[in-house]
Amino acid sequence: MERVAKGIAVVVQVAVIVIVVIWDIWAIVVAFAGGWLPVPWPWYTEGGIGFGLLWLFILAPAITAGAVTLVSWILGLIAAPFIAVANRR
Repeated sequence: MERVAKGIAVVVQVAVIVIVVIWDIWAIVVAFAGGWLPVPWPWYTEGGIGFGLLWLFILAPAITAGAVTLVSWILGLIAAPFIAVANRR
């Protein structure tokens, strides 16, 4: 049971990392080139070097940190009952 749980944890971690990396690259390219940013609210930008640098060094790290924290909390809440059942045995 413990090996299965560790395997699932690794798969979920890799999936989250891949999704975050793809999102970051997509958002940074759009910030420099212009277009619709991949955020939950509609945000169109003309792009440019200034906005690209702002996004690259300030906005993307802040949004990414918040999103990763939120996902880890959600996954922890989902996993908590399973961990409790596994520890009961």
